[in-house]
Amino acid sequence: MRSRVAARFRYDEHVSLPLFVLSGIGGDERLFDAQRAVRDIRPINWILPADPREPLAQYAARLARDLRLSEPFDLGGSSFGGMVALELARHLSPRHVFLFGSCRSRNGVAPSLRALRLLAPMFPDRLLHPPRMLQPLIARWFGATTPAHVDLFARMLAATPPVFIRWASNAVFSWQASPSYRCRSITFTASAIG
Repeated sequence: MRSRVAARFRYDEHVSLPLFVLSGIGGDERLFDAQRAVRDIRPINWILPADPREPLAQYAARLARDLRLSEPFDLGGSSFGGMVALELARHLSPRHVFLFGSCRSRNGVAPSLRALRLLAPMFPDRLLHPPRMLQPLIARWFGATTPAHVDLFARMLAATPPVFIRWASNAVFSWQASPSYRCRSITFTASAIG
């Protein structure tokens, strides 16, 4: 299977389009540090939701207005960032959209993560930034497998505002995905993140 994936998604060395990326909930641009060696990675910073019930499509439209992209580019996202990338693509016209461990609709969200929708609103802010002793357990729930990944996840989550975590956890499950945009899905293990 690995050779089929490599053949299907062959990287064209002659194309040097920048890849604008969004991380997942509780992540930031550090998630893509290892990929900078092979691609011009340009992180898109999250903005806070306009209100706790802002639909994902409306959020993406606001985010698209803030971006000033005049050159040809590719767009991608990891996990929740992939969902937002799909919505952004409707406003920005990237050459390609790449989903890294993401999904094309809310139905593709892993059952183990569906609990976020119910749990996030109940947790006090301090639990959305868990104590050090719970960080390895939570990081592993999200796919971190090495001590370095656990540490990186904990630092990224600590930098994410609780209002964003609560909003994103809800927005995923009310998302009405548009199936019309073609994209490439790339599945990888946490150890491939870098």
